[in-house]
Amino acid sequence: MPYLLFEWRAHIQEVLGKFKAASVSVARLRNQVAADASTIADEPWVREHLGRTYENLEGTYIVRMFAAFEAALRSYDRYLFNDPQRETPASVMIDQLGSKRHLSVRAQIRDGVHRARRIRNYWAHDLDAALDPMPIDRVRGFLQSYLDRFPKNWN
Repeated sequence: MPYLLFEWRAHIQEVLGKFKAASVSVARLRNQVAADASTIADEPWVREHLGRTYENLEGTYIVRMFAAFEAALRSYDRYLFNDPQRETPASVMIDQLGSKRHLSVRAQIRDGVHRARRIRNYWAHDLDAALDPMPIDRVRGFLQSYLDRFPKNWN
């Protein structure tokens, strides 16, 4: 695991870039298929799932983005508590690390990260409870703002 903050930030930004590339690609394919269904005539399963893929794409990438954030949290948590095997739930790490004096993550940022975590849980665990959506750019903003409080490196 990296111990450099800029690497974690870059990883989260890379997930956002991949989402944007996938979103443009899927939208373009949808438009092509709408104009000419023969575009994927030999792949009916693609046509069948294309609409839902587009609808679920942002949620899929929110899961990936939060996983990168959680890995950064876990890395720092294990370093801070000097326990390489430490397993702490994400919700606990968000509050526990964020309230450390040297980090002092504002409550508004922690609340936003918790909301992003609940959205991740909705998508990752196929929960029934509908949540207010949060655009992926806003998710990234909360996650990056939280990580901005971390030291530049740790190990």
